[in-house]
Amino acid sequence: MRTVGFVAVLLLAVRGISAEETVSQLAEVAASGDEAARVVAIDQLADRGPAAKAAVGDLVKLLADPSARIRAHAAYALGMIGPDAADAAPALVKATTDEDFHVRREAIQALETTRASIEVAGPALLKALEDPEPSVRVHALDALVDLGPDAVPTLAQALANPATRYWAALALGEFGPAAQPAVEALTKALDDKRPEVVHEVLIALAHIGPDAASAEPKVTPLLMDADPFVHNPAAYALGRMGPAAAAARPALEKGLKGDDVMLRTVCAYALARIDPDDKAVRDHAISLLKEALHNPDPRVESAALRGLLELETPPAELAPELTKCVVACEPSLVPEMMGVLAAAGEAGLPALTAALKRP
Repeated sequence: MRTVGFVAVLLLAVRGISAEETVSQLAEVAASGDEAARVVAIDQLADRGPAAKAAVGDLVKLLADPSARIRAHAAYALGMIGPDAADAAPALVKATTDEDFHVRREAIQALETTRASIEVAGPALLKALEDPEPSVRVHALDALVDLGPDAVPTLAQALANPATRYWAALALGEFGPAAQPAVEALTKALDDKRPEVVHEVLIALAHIGPDAASAEPKVTPLLMDADPFVHNPAAYALGRMGPAAAAARPALEKGLKGDDVMLRTVCAYALARIDPDDKAVRDHAISLLKEALHNPDPRVESAALRGLLELETPPAELAPELTKCVVACEPSLVPEMMGVLAAAGEAGLPALTAALKRP
């Protein structure tokens, strides 16, 4: 039986019949019989993408097949068909609770590629953020991000649930200023006792920027948190808020005088962002950030470079410092440094030449 099934699928691939007939016959092979042959038929439908849209109804039926393998491949095929399989959304939503995580994962990815609306897919994707299987959670996160700013209210709602708070904050951080409607929920989420959650909430607020300034009273006290995973992004978030976070200036100045090199670096950046017209503050910040470029800690190096770029330090002014550190810096920073040096023109040539000598 298995041999007959494979032969049937192979014949469909080589016979001179129309595309519509091929799709119909592949769907027929996929419906019953030897499992291996069915999987091959389903995967051939998947390979046809939108051209297999006539098989959507048949594939939806297979989402209820007794075989988890068949269900997973059917969900995958629907996803490969794309928006033309939009009518499969209700069945795919149901499949996100399948007992087999492979099926759940493929169903979630199919909801993303078929462009299911937030109204249809949102609740299922939120629930999937609690899935015990990490790959399912990651796919759900990707699907929510792919929905764009329309997903912001749903993700703001997810912040209220401790089980989904981390993932919701991570997703909201991808939307930048468009996540502004979630600021109130993000601010409340700062009360979470888990440093990794607070870290992601602060990064999301930082990416929102000045429109997140209402969170400043809750963010500023976090500069005193003992955990660098909290106090460093707190300083960064305040800097990204700009002049609207002026009330945080005394706390940032205190951080600037401490022993924590990373915190000093980020506080210097933040103060320059909060007082963009104060030349003395800006010059002091740029001086500290340039010094931090030579710190042996690659995290400090990276933060310093990004701070200097966000403060729009002229490339020609940065070139001498980058010339000194481009040979010994963290390898992952080299491409970004090369971009700055290229923009510096003639001033960047010595460093570019030195960088080319790196192994």
